[in-house]
Amino acid sequence: QQSETVPINIKIGVSPSYTNPKNIEHCELDANASVFNIDGTVTEIIGSQSDLTVSFHSSETDAMNNSNPLPGLYTISGKYKKVYFRVTNTSTGCFSVSSFDLIISQFQAFTTPKDIPICDVFPLDFNLRTVEPEIVGDLSNVKVTFYQSEVDALNDSNPLPDIFTLNSNPNPVYFRVTNLSTACFSVSKFGFKTNLRPVFSNPKDIIICQSPDSNYKLDDFDNKVNEILIGQNTINTIVSFYNSNDDALNKVNEINFPYYVEKNDN
Repeated sequence: QQSETVPINIKIGVSPSYTNPKNIEHCELDANASVFNIDGTVTEIIGSQSDLTVSFHSSETDAMNNSNPLPGLYTISGKYKKVYFRVTNTSTGCFSVSSFDLIISQFQAFTTPKDIPICDVFPLDFNLRTVEPEIVGDLSNVKVTFYQSEVDALNDSNPLPDIFTLNSNPNPVYFRVTNLSTACFSVSKFGFKTNLRPVFSNPKDIIICQSPDSNYKLDDFDNKVNEILIGQNTINTIVSFYNSNDDALNKVNEINFPYYVEKNDN
């Protein structure tokens, strides 16, 4: 019996390389939040590679068997779904399987500030950013922008500058809180409560007789406070004293008692 040896060539194909796409997140406030464009991840998965096809599946078993492919626009039920994808080399038939997540995010609650008290000194330059900590609280990865109308806030158009000039009887300011990961946003507003400036009377000068080589001690300005407030209730009014107009405007270097009047003090 004669035998013959025949060589057999074995070709080993390499599974195609791919990049796992980012999870896709939608905002629950979006009317079409449950519809995901999973076809939009193909470029992210295979880049510019040729001879590769990408299919999507609802289970790893389907992806391995290349069965029951999902449509490019895929609608999920619930808030979460894992999608499996299969990258196939059309020349060799080799394939790779992996997955990414579809997520419908719930927008985190923020705080709408109460009306902000301001004094009736107009025009008033108000720093809108001072309100932001109250709005966001412990929220992270969010952006707050301010607008003059609800339409602008909803359309993210014509945002206000951080320093906004208020005129008499200021209108409410609308704000938009946006989740930077999902683009999910919500809109609300806050107003301003205008408080009248205190009524006061300019007190008379204090005349002091003192020796040339000593300072005069003042224990308080209680008499001047009564004179300034012209008999008003002092419970909700604070009178403070300063050595300069700039210090008084900036509320710094308040005079403390006892206060010693030195020579040449004004």
